[in-house]
Amino acid sequence: MWQHKKSKRNAGLIHRAYAVETAKHPLKYYADTGCFKVYALDVGLLWAIARSPVELLAQGERLFNEYEGAFVENYVAQHLVSDIPQPLYYWRSKGGKAELDFLCEFRDRICPLEVKAGINPKSKSLKSYDLQFKPSLLARTNLLNFKKDDKICNLPLYAVSLLTRLVKRLKNPRTGGKTMPTSWACRPTYDTDENETRKVD
Repeated sequence: MWQHKKSKRNAGLIHRAYAVETAKHPLKYYADTGCFKVYALDVGLLWAIARSPVELLAQGERLFNEYEGAFVENYVAQHLVSDIPQPLYYWRSKGGKAELDFLCEFRDRICPLEVKAGINPKSKSLKSYDLQFKPSLLARTNLLNFKKDDKICNLPLYAVSLLTRLVKRLKNPRTGGKTMPTSWACRPTYDTDENETRKVD
């Protein structure tokens, strides 16, 4: 059985997200390799493994909430694996009372990312993480639109791949830099003229 699971992981069909209690660089040295979550390569594969009824695809909001948001979390995981070339990690507090879905490690910061299947933006775990580690950016993705409140940035699920771009545009406050203006912090910007609309990197 173990050999079968190991073969799937080596083939890239599943990905592990390791638990971390101390959010410091490098995360791999603080990860508990004996405690991990497993994500499928993509939500289609997860759907097949779970043998979910096809009818559920046409039932709107229930699609996001079924299985306690497992499909939504897997959707985000597959984007992170594609956009950020590193292992997956998630944060749990000592004692396991609080948990955040993902920790994304960049060169100058560790960005916590919370995944919500619905539209409720409230999160005790995100607040707990903020109180303990005081990061310059807190990220959240759900069915709500782009929004930035102080250092909490909300990305709609369809735009979760913009997380890397968002973090790169933020300057590190420890070096005296300023964060990006709220008006364009959480959305792509565009140059427009009479003939075309062009996305600006």
